[in-house]
Amino acid sequence: MAKKSGSYLLLAQEATRRKLAKSCVVLVLFMGLVQPPKSSYLPPAPRSDEGKNMLDSSGAGCHDGDYPGGSTMTSQETSLRLYLSGGRTIMDRITESLLTEFSAEHGIANLTEAKRFEHFASFVTVKKHQSEHFDTEDIVCGDGGERDAKGGDTGIDGIAIIVNGSLITDVESLEEYASKGNNLEVLFIFIQAERTSGFDASKIGNFGFGVVDFFRETPSLKRSDQVSAAAEIATSIYGLAAKFNRGNPACRLYYVTTGKWTDDQLLTTRLRAVESDLTATGLFSDVSYTAIGADGLHQLYRQTKNAVSKTFNFPNRTVVPEVPGVSQAFLGFLPAIDFTKLIEDDNGDIIRGLFYDNVRDWQEYNEVNTEIRETLKCPAKDMFVLMNNGITIISRTIQPTGNRFYISDYQIVNGCQTSHVLFDNKNLLTERVMVPVRLIGT
Repeated sequence: MAKKSGSYLLLAQEATRRKLAKSCVVLVLFMGLVQPPKSSYLPPAPRSDEGKNMLDSSGAGCHDGDYPGGSTMTSQETSLRLYLSGGRTIMDRITESLLTEFSAEHGIANLTEAKRFEHFASFVTVKKHQSEHFDTEDIVCGDGGERDAKGGDTGIDGIAIIVNGSLITDVESLEEYASKGNNLEVLFIFIQAERTSGFDASKIGNFGFGVVDFFRETPSLKRSDQVSAAAEIATSIYGLAAKFNRGNPACRLYYVTTGKWTDDQLLTTRLRAVESDLTATGLFSDVSYTAIGADGLHQLYRQTKNAVSKTFNFPNRTVVPEVPGVSQAFLGFLPAIDFTKLIEDDNGDIIRGLFYDNVRDWQEYNEVNTEIRETLKCPAKDMFVLMNNGITIISRTIQPTGNRFYISDYQIVNGCQTSHVLFDNKNLLTERVMVPVRLIGT
């Protein structure tokens, strides 16, 4: 009996020990969230993990601690949240729902949540710049939390390289473009996807460091096969620099989380520092680093579901008599300045997807397009409306209200060359430069 009692006592002592140990873990994690007053706060030293330490040009090291408040999430807070949730990453219900829908539609429901979120974040950010259909398998290069035996993802979860409006996935495709003698208009897009309810300053910096390292001739970070393949394409692109007639490539970085972005000063400084580092390489004509929280993520996803729609004034028009198969049609002319707004997105970039049904793609400045541009430069530019064949717009929805027109799900089936020349020379346009327009409803 004494022996049995002793066993009970040992079991009770073991249970008590485990409870105390668990309480200590929570206490230590919680104390990590309590920071001294801001005036006496000293950030911890930067981490020395492989590829995880970055001192930006402003001298602010990428460390795990930041001032309390704002949208910053420290690694201690992340650990506590994970501990209290039983190791499950916290994600808001709307994001979970959208991720589930996206996963089912793209056939990736069998992947881990981490991997699915990389695909999700990559899709919505790249879709901003790429209207053509693409497979996220060609973009995602993150390890989903599992290190590649041959090398890591260098802190980058997605890479898209867009040349002349098309996603390039191998060197052979790039060489095909180059062989046509076309000018090369290049956009590099990098994505980091984090399923966290905040923004981690160190990860913002680490991601930026990974992108900077991506463009080094001698990288310091080990690369996975996917990152190496993308870097090979980038190297080939810069080998064709003579074709950058419109300027060097542009670069976009997107750091995506399920948190709330509040323009925290420290985090914003980190973003701008990475932009400065990339600009200093001299490889890019334009660099931007954007942080996207849950609200932005939801908005981007919904935009991928919605057809392009615009509202504009169209007073100078006449109604076309009834035509079989056409719901309504109008002939008229628009100020060229107003027309260019129909073919640009919220970022001020041309919407290439509007021209898919056009019989000819943009032909660059061949003889005809050069003549169009010269017309815009001459004093007689007001004659443009009489000399140009005009634009034909096919729209699934046309809703006129007086002179105000709403169109949705539309394509430009004739006038691709004129559209590009006008868009490319907006600085030459005035209210007196008009363009003929045929608007047809289907």
